[in-house]
Amino acid sequence: MTRIAVDESKCVGCHICELICSIYHFKVNNPKKASIKVLSKYPSSIGYEIHVCRQCEEMFCAAVCPVNAIKRVNGVVIIDHEVCTSCYACAQACPYNAIFIHKEVGKPIKCDLCSGNPQCVPRCPLGALKIA
Repeated sequence: MTRIAVDESKCVGCHICELICSIYHFKVNNPKKASIKVLSKYPSSIGYEIHVCRQCEEMFCAAVCPVNAIKRVNGVVIIDHEVCTSCYACAQACPYNAIFIHKEVGKPIKCDLCSGNPQCVPRCPLGALKIA
């Protein structure tokens, strides 16, 4: 199973991963449409949290989908947006807060590993993201 592994200790909060993701998937510079999020831990702590789909073995998101729109295809958990009804139960069920909602998109947003070639990983300047 392939996934993006995160080393939060290397993240400096540059948000390049969000930028690359939004451009790759939506052709816009809008990190709010990214399927990876970098969140500051401040004020409770120093550093950043990176939220991205962990491609879970036990797919909590799929278990709650009322129309079975979430499946594993070639080892990657994907949302079939043709079937998805935008109920967002998957976003609520994700224990890693890695399924996102943007009102302009109208469907849940989650990492699909860029069809097997994650664009964010090689562009992370400090190597906080790796393929695992």
